Amino acid sequence: MGMLTILILMFMMLHSQAMLDIEGNLYELDYLLKNMNPNGTCQNLLNKFSKSSSMFVLCANTYAKPISMCRQCAPYVLDLTEIYQMLSNTSEEESGVLCKDILTAQDRVEIIQETYEYIAAEPTRSNPTQGLWFKGHCNSCYTMPLSHNSNHSKETKEFFDRHSIVQSCFAQYPYAEGNSERNTSEACLECQYVYQNLSDYYKFNILDQDAPFTDSVCFDILDAINMTQRIWGEKYNCGPKPRTHWTLLTLVCIVLCTPAFFYPVVRFTESSAEERVISQRHITDFFDQNLRRLAFNRSRFSRSTQNTDYLDNGAGVFTDQNKLTKIFCCLHDILGHTFKNML
Repeated sequence: MGMLTILILMFMMLHSQAMLDIEGNLYELDYLLKNMNPNGTCQNLLNKFSKSSSMFVLCANTYAKPISMCRQCAPYVLDLTEIYQMLSNTSEEESGVLCKDILTAQDRVEIIQETYEYIAAEPTRSNPTQGLWFKGHCNSCYTMPLSHNSNHSKETKEFFDRHSIVQSCFAQYPYAEGNSERNTSEACLECQYVYQNLSDYYKFNILDQDAPFTDSVCFDILDAINMTQRIWGEKYNCGPKPRTHWTLLTLVCIVLCTPAFFYPVVRFTESSAEERVISQRHITDFFDQNLRRLAFNRSRFSRSTQNTDYLDNGAGVFTDQNKLTKIFCCLHDILGHTFKNML
């Protein structure tokens, strides 16, 4: 295994030394181009590439309206892709240089590569460029993977079969006049069933049910359904008649007229409101009331004590009662002052 790896590395080194540095040596490039065999491999591939690219452009322009490029031009895209890959992998017999290097590295325009990217480039993360074929999502019209053996998909065949029936029905009736009323054309009645049949098939079989967008729909199908709907609506003036939403209009009128009835009713039915004063007792009122009650009891007790002093002749009794009265008054004053400061 080690010897095989060494031999491969030696072969690659020899091959790289034999290859010419085209971008760095224009003289050698000019020599290769002048002395390229007109019947050699690279020249033959260049001729085939030119022919296939021109045939695709001719096909795409020929089937541009109504658009059927995807169904008609697939062989030319496949040929172009195969030849471009051969240019990238085939070497000139005499020099051993890849044909793509000889043909594309001589200037900054790189006509061959630009031609391929314009027609058949597939977008990638590194190169988001889309060719004309992938812009139209033409692969969606075929069974995958796309090759010369691919056929139109089952959905594509069924859609265009129904589309042909609708077009045949349209061909039997002239377009409606410009000022005609809605659904007065005979086509609106005679072609209603086949048109609805085509629309339902497109809606339920072509569009993605999870995300009904047209990003991945084959452009041939998308253009066909758009043109059919345009003929049905604009040329024949067919479609659902515009309905008058009486319920919605009634509700809107009611809402708009409500202020006109509301304010006069309020003006004549209103009554003057009487002011009511609600008194709420506070804790300060409670303390004031109790303090007044204590003061009243103190004064009454003081008067009763003085009367008792005149009746009694004992000095010790008067002295004790007078002391108790003074102590009670001091406590009353201290408590009253404390409560008022706290509140």
